Amino acid sequence: MSAMTEPQLVALLQAHEAESAGFHGDQVAAEQDRALDYYYGRAFGDEVEGRSSVVSRDVAEVVDWLLPDLMRIFVGSRQVVRFEPFGAEDEAIAGQATDYVNHVFWRDNDGFRLMHDWFKDALLQKVGVVKVWWDDAERVTRTRYVGQSAAALAVFRADPEAALEDVRVSADDGDLYDFVVRRRLGRGRVRVAAVPAEEFLVPPRTRSLAEAAYVAHRSRRPRADLIAMGLPEALVARLDHDGPDWRFARDRFQDEAALPSDDQVTVLEEFVRADVDGDGIAELRHVIRVGATVLQNQEVDEHPFATLCPVPMPHRFYGQSVADQVMDLQRIKSVLWRQMLDNFYLTNNARVAVDTTGDHVNLDDLLTSRPGGIVRTQGNPQGKILPLNTPGLSQQSFQMVEYIDGVKEARSGITRFAQGLDADALNHTATGVREIMEAARGRKELIARIFAETGVRDLFRKMLRLVVRYQDRARTVRLRGEWVEIDPRHWNADMDVTVSVGIGTGSRDQTLAHLAGIAAKQEAMLQLLGPSNPLVSLKNLHNTYSRIVENAGLRAPDEYFSDPDQAPPPAAPPPDPHGMAFHADLERKAREAAEKIALEREKALGDLALQREKLAHDFALRAEELRLKYGLPALEVGGADIGVAPPVDTSMATDKPNGTGGQG
Repeated sequence: MSAMTEPQLVALLQAHEAESAGFHGDQVAAEQDRALDYYYGRAFGDEVEGRSSVVSRDVAEVVDWLLPDLMRIFVGSRQVVRFEPFGAEDEAIAGQATDYVNHVFWRDNDGFRLMHDWFKDALLQKVGVVKVWWDDAERVTRTRYVGQSAAALAVFRADPEAALEDVRVSADDGDLYDFVVRRRLGRGRVRVAAVPAEEFLVPPRTRSLAEAAYVAHRSRRPRADLIAMGLPEALVARLDHDGPDWRFARDRFQDEAALPSDDQVTVLEEFVRADVDGDGIAELRHVIRVGATVLQNQEVDEHPFATLCPVPMPHRFYGQSVADQVMDLQRIKSVLWRQMLDNFYLTNNARVAVDTTGDHVNLDDLLTSRPGGIVRTQGNPQGKILPLNTPGLSQQSFQMVEYIDGVKEARSGITRFAQGLDADALNHTATGVREIMEAARGRKELIARIFAETGVRDLFRKMLRLVVRYQDRARTVRLRGEWVEIDPRHWNADMDVTVSVGIGTGSRDQTLAHLAGIAAKQEAMLQLLGPSNPLVSLKNLHNTYSRIVENAGLRAPDEYFSDPDQAPPPAAPPPDPHGMAFHADLERKAREAAEKIALEREKALGDLALQREKLAHDFALRAEELRLKYGLPALEVGGADIGVAPPVDTSMATDKPNGTGGQG
């Protein structure tokens, strides 16, 4: 197969754009505009002059009541997601990646605002879209200093990362200086931005964003932005500025754009699957295009978008928003309110039949309705004016409005019990109210779980892959209260992601009560079994305490409880004077005991020596007695002559010394 030429690629992209824009403009955009109109409480367009035109705000109520609960679930924890290691060797890396990517989301980007806009778009306009990319543009800051000393000026001159500009002597004091310090910040960072729903294009047959054949971000940009991207100024000046004049519902209350249309161009950042190189395999291409001019064309691994849908539909990319489920109820409720108000107006200002055959009634008096006013008539007014009876419908209308509110609560899960608006709640049993609130909470938790397992997971996976691929140097950031050097170049970019959001049964108070009970049991086990038992560790107790702090609405558990894995070894306790005296007394007693033992040993050795000498002496005396008795020659033992003779035949011996009866 031959490679695709640029005109062929442009034709393919334009066909995808036309199909996606037509689908979006004819169906999706119309529904999104309608949802915004209902949210703002704008008129329906069928109002009659002189009649009530009130509009109920049910869509705004449901969205604005649901959004805080979702934000609390995701924003209440310092860690939105947690990366899971593939093996024991990845444990430390997974923990560091978790802390760093969450830091990039909350600190390097406006994480709270991103979450808010992303979730609100999804609740209101079917899908919420964010785009994440690696921004390698160099950032420069300029800070003006006024009235600084010469020493301060010298410090900035010596700083290699600071450049001084506009240095002058202060007008107020000749010994002080005014100057501007320009700093070049580090290049490269992960950027996350919310994409307006009307700027996001997908083909109508798309089922999931991961398998989409075409995804595009279509926006109007000033030409200066394209020049800042590095495009030649002459090329940017030749770009065709013709494009659709987008006027969406969100912009109808605003003035026209400040920039003339000639200074803006329609830029499409497109991701299309096409066999451009002719190898028979369709690869994902990233193309930046203005009209028929391709500004960039390169192969990429994935697109940068992550999307949310609160009520997804199987096999469809666009599901339903929360607004879609209550817009018809807002319409019905608005009609009821209008009819009720019109009925009140007619009841308080009833219509009348007037005899106009003659000048019998002053019509000016009749048409002017005011308290205490009179209507002048000629003759008996009963024959001139006939009031027309208007039946009161307030009771039936209020019942109908109450019914519509009940349907809205069943659809959205936002009940008056959860809002704290039911004055009769004390008349219900606590169990009944709790069951109603649990059922309503289940609907909110389902939406939160859908958000967590789809868009939020995808977003943080893409952020991890970006820092691993593009961060080319170590970076020092403050994590868990300490400055840590982060170098993600050797991390595993495909680590699994677990969204650690506060989703569970029960209210926050119930969750805190459960956690407090778990902490009490852990403390008891640690006291009973010690810190080295196989059932509960100090780390388990620290995790429980951290969850208690997070469920209390605080985002920094480490400020209250230190992580035992990161705690330094315990320092030696300071010397105790009483303990020192006790140890000195022990040493003295031990020394005295050793000396006593040594004396007793020496005495025992001396007694033993005396006994040996006495035994030797007694043995020598006895031997001498025997020698003399038997007339034996002296025997030398141990250097002493004791007179022992050689053995003799004792059978011939006599009792006489030096006997003659035999030989000894």
